[in-house]
Amino acid sequence: MEREGDDGIIHQIHRATLYGSFVGIVPDLHYWYQKTLEKLRPYGVHSSRAELLDFVNFHIGQRRKGITPNDKNDFLTKLLALEEEGTNTHADTQVSCRSNIAAGSDTTAITLGAILYYLIQNPDKMQKLRDEIDQKCNAGELSDP
Repeated sequence: MEREGDDGIIHQIHRATLYGSFVGIVPDLHYWYQKTLEKLRPYGVHSSRAELLDFVNFHIGQRRKGITPNDKNDFLTKLLALEEEGTNTHADTQVSCRSNIAAGSDTTAITLGAILYYLIQNPDKMQKLRDEIDQKCNAGELSDP
């Protein structure tokens, strides 16, 4: 996202959420879904879980190679430090990153939905927000994007 894109991760989270919704209601679907994907894998069809894992592994690899800054005190830095100490395994780091992405998308969606709901319910606050944005835009104080 730092490169002005999401690398398709938002779409993958959406697909994983849909999958979880159906399998949560009918758990027996998981077996058939996985079997079908195994048959389709040679044709380039992958599960959202596999694509999310690829995304996570790519970013872990970038950090390990020093391509992305490792001077951050972020979630991944802490997980990699635990790996170096021998407290966590690589699989632990992968699972933690995937869980963090999924959980973060849920809370972000809920928060954005609540913000929009309350802004629509309070037109005076919506107008105040619009005025503040216009003021900052006219003053050249907004970033792009």
